[in-house]
Amino acid sequence: MARAIAVIDAAAASPFAQLSMIPLLTLIAFYAPEGRRATWFALMASLMNLALVAGQLQTKYLNHIFVIQRGEYSELGPLLITAAVLGFILPIGAVLLFGRRA
Repeated sequence: MARAIAVIDAAAASPFAQLSMIPLLTLIAFYAPEGRRATWFALMASLMNLALVAGQLQTKYLNHIFVIQRGEYSELGPLLITAAVLGFILPIGAVLLFGRRA
């Protein structure tokens, strides 16, 4: 039963994750240099898909590290804290690492 719920959840969430990228991709295409809009759109769509996959992998590995079983929630606090810290540090680190240098 749990596997069926996971499959249904993934099937339902996947299109919505893709649809959530449309507003940002529209802005990227609008502000992209003239004549390169399609290239910028495709590049940013690929990078956003990469970020979605990375988030799924992060979830998978965090769930392997912090095992939470029914009725035993001692690992839930550290899991939430680790997920929140990684959700803040990884994007900020990427911006600092790959951002423009004056």
